[in-house]
Amino acid sequence: MKKYILFLVSIVMLSVSYKAYAEEQSLYVEAEIGFENRVKHDSPTVLNVTITNNGESFSGDFVVDAPVNYNLGSGLVFPLDIAKGETKTIPIYLDGFISQNYYGSGNSDIFYFYEGGIEKGKLVEYDGDSGVNPRMISPMSKTMIVLTTRPDELSAIEDMRKVLGEDLVTHYATSKEDTYLVDDYRGLSHIDIIIFDNIAMQDLSERQQQAIYKWVQTGGVLAFSPTELAKSGAGIFKEDMPLQLGNEITVPKEIFKNYANLDAVVNEIKIYESNIAKDSMPTLQLDGYTFAAGTTIGQGKVIQFAFPLYDAVITNLRDYGQIVKNSLKIENKVNTSSVSEVSNWTYLNELFDTFNVSVWVLIGGFFVYMIIIGPVLYRVLKKKDLREKMWLYIPVIAVVTSIMIFIIGAKDRIFTPQVQQMAVFEMNDDGSLQGTYINSIMSNRS
Repeated sequence: MKKYILFLVSIVMLSVSYKAYAEEQSLYVEAEIGFENRVKHDSPTVLNVTITNNGESFSGDFVVDAPVNYNLGSGLVFPLDIAKGETKTIPIYLDGFISQNYYGSGNSDIFYFYEGGIEKGKLVEYDGDSGVNPRMISPMSKTMIVLTTRPDELSAIEDMRKVLGEDLVTHYATSKEDTYLVDDYRGLSHIDIIIFDNIAMQDLSERQQQAIYKWVQTGGVLAFSPTELAKSGAGIFKEDMPLQLGNEITVPKEIFKNYANLDAVVNEIKIYESNIAKDSMPTLQLDGYTFAAGTTIGQGKVIQFAFPLYDAVITNLRDYGQIVKNSLKIENKVNTSSVSEVSNWTYLNELFDTFNVSVWVLIGGFFVYMIIIGPVLYRVLKKKDLREKMWLYIPVIAVVTSIMIFIIGAKDRIFTPQVQQMAVFEMNDDGSLQGTYINSIMSNRS
């Protein structure tokens, strides 16, 4: 009977221990990266991590060890205080990301939790996603958001894929609460094109509009359809609209001879009469008719269409995708400030003067040292009748000289940490700057 009771007590204790262990593993992680789970090589991206705490309160550090590319990593530490039953989402803006599985390295864990902090805290286990495994696509691929409540009618816009020669990833946002319409421009860094159809820009929050404006300045392409909502609700871009649209007009189908089989066009083709605003340029003109125009803002541009993107007569044209591509002025080229190129800058030590030592100074110093250690020292010791002490003075002078050279050459890095800064900027027409900035921190400790 006693054995039976002891067995039951053991079972209860094991159950309690397992329950306590289960409560300890209380953090649950869900992670999403990129645009539609796609990430471009050597291009910025966004990692959204949602953390749910099903157990006791957690206070410590959340660490993300995300590889930027095959030779460049990152160690990002986020202080995290999350109460029992609380859920938090952390947007993480990366200069790039490469899937571990892409190079067959196997381990894809990139998330870590340290109770009490990363330096002296305890590593805590968790459930859910331990990493992400996106589809890697070419940096020349295009990503596009279309804001519309009629995605089926605008699906023909994806015909651009035929003429891009690369992948086109399209997401249809049907409301201003869409997950990709963020209020930080860095959250749009993985988007190439945003098109407003029958959703007004002004309906977005002020922070969302500001984020889109800065995204355009950094190279984004923003386009507006000729709908009433898009025209009258341009919001922060009201003064930058490249066209003043009038009434609908009929254009001769012959102007589409390079884009369609004219025998197949039976209905009239209508566009909106337009005047090009000051400081704007047409992006697509056919026989004097303006189909689209653009305004440059920083490194990006605002495009306005004079033809309805959903019109069945136009969308059925053989080369409708080419018409849209030409209107948007899309160029098939890789961003020249890719992560790979920036990371390679770190190998060019001549960029920092403190790393440069003149070869001629070294040669001259060597000869001066040889003269001092040889004939000069001999004459001095001979004059004082101490020539037998040369075996002592030569090594002492050599050691002292070596210490002095080391102190003089490395004093900046020995006594204080250093920060090396370098920036390459281009002045845009609107007075803004666009470029690359590098901050290199060199510690004076191990």
